[in-house]
Amino acid sequence: MEHGISGGSGGSVVAGRERAIALVVERPWASRTDSFAFARSLLLVLLLVVVDVIDAFGRAAALQTGASLRYLLLGLPIATALVLFTSSRSPLIRRPATTDLLLLTLAACGLLGSMYGRLFLNTDTSAFPIFLPMLIGLPYLATTQPITREEAGRLLRSLSNIGLLYVLLHALASAGTFASWTFESFGHWKAFFIAMAIAAAMERRRALRTLGLSVLAVYIYAMYPAGTYVFVLVVTAVTLFVTTPQAPPARAYVVGLAAAAVVTVGLLNMSGTISLAQSYFRDVGKTSNVDTRLELWTQGIEQIRTSPLVGHAFTGEMTVPISQEGLPARLALHQDYLNLALGGGVVAVGLFAVWAVLTNLWTMRRIRRARMLGNTSQASLLRVLLVGFNAWLVVAAFNSLLESVGTSAALFAMYGLMMTVGLTHARTGDPSPDGAALLSSWGAAG
Repeated sequence: MEHGISGGSGGSVVAGRERAIALVVERPWASRTDSFAFARSLLLVLLLVVVDVIDAFGRAAALQTGASLRYLLLGLPIATALVLFTSSRSPLIRRPATTDLLLLTLAACGLLGSMYGRLFLNTDTSAFPIFLPMLIGLPYLATTQPITREEAGRLLRSLSNIGLLYVLLHALASAGTFASWTFESFGHWKAFFIAMAIAAAMERRRALRTLGLSVLAVYIYAMYPAGTYVFVLVVTAVTLFVTTPQAPPARAYVVGLAAAAVVTVGLLNMSGTISLAQSYFRDVGKTSNVDTRLELWTQGIEQIRTSPLVGHAFTGEMTVPISQEGLPARLALHQDYLNLALGGGVVAVGLFAVWAVLTNLWTMRRIRRARMLGNTSQASLLRVLLVGFNAWLVVAAFNSLLESVGTSAALFAMYGLMMTVGLTHARTGDPSPDGAALLSSWGAAG
């Protein structure tokens, strides 16, 4: 699933290649690549989500006046890509990968359904927070200059510092240092930031930082021992295990099959799974919310059964009716995959699952290739991003992340970053002066 370069209409392949070679030859070595500039805009999205102490981009903002302003977060990478493309001397763009086409298909279907529901059915809880953030994962296609090894190192340091900042803020919030900070801003549903922070410190071989972050992570867990943290720890360890330099390619497939088997057994033996969850809550002294979630999931499954293939095509409500403290209310399903099934049925969940799996496989191949070419900075950056990506996916199995613009944007920012920096075009990992390595990698079909 390599990327290609696509030209404007009417241009021949030869002419397109000549323009690409000229672009690389004329580019000053001291300047930054457009890929680096776009990647920084995605890092800025992650940073804004981290420092959002009032939950301006979250679920609470959706209930307030001016809720649409939270979507301004998405304009940063889109505007950056537009500026980069319009200021470029070449009309070339990257050829979309299979994962890009899957994401575009899902986003298009979801946005069309959401607009129809809002305009003609007066839908209150639409799927816009799910699908609008998907758009920031695609503008990287407008970047045509391969990222350098030094730039990959700078991005890794920035990502590491963003993760460190989040862990520090979360620890302060857990200690009750700032009463004005909302609980929604620093909850277990953002544990993927903690996973990335520790993974980045490990990749950079910062022993003291790794130790300090681990201690803070234990403290955060002790203050609120959500089971989500346990699953994030497991998926982080598994992701690091399958991406070690010694790991054979088959290891990822074996581990993936084993994980699928565990999930299948858990679903088939639901009573045992529920009993295990309740036992965990008793052991850690945390109030069990299993019954509430089961009520939500039961309501959602009943609605999904009425149209299991495509749901209501995202034209209806993305919440279900439930009794809360004796009063009628509508709540999200507290499980993103059921939420997707509610809106788009098996088709939507299937598209999302295939997209996530193919993204994992593509990134793992890019990590191995980067190491083979001696670009350790790129491999480390991709590895950290993959940890965050997979941690997000496991958190979504127990929480509603897609309905929050901030956490939804974080997922697609990580995807966009992986796709932006995930190609090595020369043996050194830097742009080739003659453009040959660039063309050989970008000339393959997507």
